Amino acid sequence: MPQTGWTLAGPDRSVEFAETVRPLLESSPIRNTVILGRLATNSREPRPGDCCGWWTDDAGEVGAALLMNSPHAVVLSAGVPEQAAAALPGAWADSGRDRPTGVFGQIGTAEQVAAGWAALTGGSYRERPKHSMRLFSFDEPTPPDPAPRGSARLATLDEVKLAVTWDLAFFEDCGIPHDGDQEPSVRARIEEGRQMMWIVDDVPVAQAVHTSPAAGVVRITGVYTPAEHRRNGYAAGLTWAITHEVLAKGVEQVLLHTDLSNPTSNGVYQRLGYRAVQDVTEFELTD
Repeated sequence: MPQTGWTLAGPDRSVEFAETVRPLLESSPIRNTVILGRLATNSREPRPGDCCGWWTDDAGEVGAALLMNSPHAVVLSAGVPEQAAAALPGAWADSGRDRPTGVFGQIGTAEQVAAGWAALTGGSYRERPKHSMRLFSFDEPTPPDPAPRGSARLATLDEVKLAVTWDLAFFEDCGIPHDGDQEPSVRARIEEGRQMMWIVDDVPVAQAVHTSPAAGVVRITGVYTPAEHRRNGYAAGLTWAITHEVLAKGVEQVLLHTDLSNPTSNGVYQRLGYRAVQDVTEFELTD
């Protein structure tokens, strides 16, 4: 008999987790893009604090999933039943795990879980700054006009150090927790052909990354332009280029998240033909 309620596991059960939750996630691959993308993109070594989990209802059906790559927030699957959301903080505490840094997902569900954690631990919660996001899907292709100077190409291994520096700057700009150990994941994605650079006069001026394909979906992440190169349209040109790079490989849907507090980036992506799918956010858990 399957266990009713939450099953929480460490990285040693990652294969079992993937096999258990994949049918649920692939039933709505766009809305579950974050977890699917992490399952498909194996550029990070497991850590002891990592956690995966699934919720099983009384009929034995898997109705929810979560994934936490320490030190990041718990990521919830789409459409988590209210019963599962209500039970998660208690199940987590019973497992003996340290409270996570936050919870990310569809707004109402993520807030329910965060409020439950706060009530259980006596702490509080708040929306993490710059983490109220909108998920977009590429729908109506419209190239940047005017086109920016330069062109896109795949990143090379001699640009690992630069890409790490830009990754860390992107994390700082976005308020994303990190441990600074980016080189292995950067090297892996460059070797896999998942990172592009925008080049002007033979000099890289912006970067963007995409996840590995999962259920026909790819998500663009980490679009970053250093301050000295901004307001030249490079991010738009690079996003257009990397979008078509993955479409040419047979991907069905290209997605990206934008920070709702940044009207500039939201406008750029919509002008390129990206259309809104859903709003999500991260609630930070505090003492």
